[in-house]
Amino acid sequence: MIYWRTMEEGLKKAEQTAFARTLLLDALRKEYGITRLPEIARTPHGKPYFLNYPELYFNYSHSKHAAACVLSKQAVGIDLEQIRNYSEKTAQRFCSQGEWVWLQRQPDLNKAWIQIWTMKEAWLKYRYVWIFETWILQRHWKMHLHRRRSLCWNMDRLILPVSILIS
Repeated sequence: MIYWRTMEEGLKKAEQTAFARTLLLDALRKEYGITRLPEIARTPHGKPYFLNYPELYFNYSHSKHAAACVLSKQAVGIDLEQIRNYSEKTAQRFCSQGEWVWLQRQPDLNKAWIQIWTMKEAWLKYRYVWIFETWILQRHWKMHLHRRRSLCWNMDRLILPVSILIS
């Protein structure tokens, strides 16, 4: 199940994280009747999980304007980003050849680039790879991303891609 909510602009990172965790608790309450946020631990690779609910998988993300979370009985990853200015240098560094060709054909490069980026980040979170390792995994991204299935929800100034990957 996917939940998202807008939030006031100007919150600090810690406040955005707290907002996302409150959203996660709301989702847990609605889906499973859990009334207190379970203790969150991390795998050696940084993937968060519920210490006392190993059968429940979750992930959350936040941006300046919104937060999102996903709950599942299978591993999941989600990313939410505000659409921002396209950087050709960054896109060339992280796009596979196929992604680059697709990107160059899009009428809105800002939106298209963020769509690619958020799918990559959601995939990394699904695969239990903490984000600081992404620079090392640039080649891994390029080799494996074309195999994923994904859904995107377009919102006013945001794109919310959720990669749905089947192990």
